[in-house]
Amino acid sequence: RSAAPARSKNSERQRKQHLSALETEIHELETRLAVIGRQLESPANDAGQVVRLGKEYVDLQATLEQRMEAWAELSEAT
Repeated sequence: RSAAPARSKNSERQRKQHLSALETEIHELETRLAVIGRQLESPANDAGQVVRLGKEYVDLQATLEQRMEAWAELSEAT
């Protein structure tokens, strides 16, 4: 009988660790998006760099959306 509560405590600890890791990653993604956004506001004369930054921005936004969805699902789980 005592194994079940230990398992749920371990599971809860893992859930909290995963939430924390997601929060850290979300913050890093938001920071990177802000940096790229500022770079795109005053682009360099290098069209190739603008294209690369634009692609990276779109990719980061998609990743951020996925991580935020995962965070929301995990934070609602009890």
